[in-house]
Amino acid sequence: MRIDAFQKPEEFKSKMDRWIETFRAASPARGQDRVLIPGDPERENEERIAREGVNVLAPVQKEMKEVADVMGLEFRMD
Repeated sequence: MRIDAFQKPEEFKSKMDRWIETFRAASPARGQDRVLIPGDPERENEERIAREGVNVLAPVQKEMKEVADVMGLEFRMD
């Protein structure tokens, strides 16, 4: 979407920053640790995957090795 077709980009960013601050300052729902905003789970998963890598199931690893063997490629799961 072209934000600049509706308002100045700086104005939009300022409004979004205030929106984020408002939600971050809110009390979480009962049973929750914090208030999440759109993109939080995705950012957290991206950080976790960067640290820990991606867990590949054994059957998928086996298939990947089979494909690598057919193509004459070395396959390692480090």
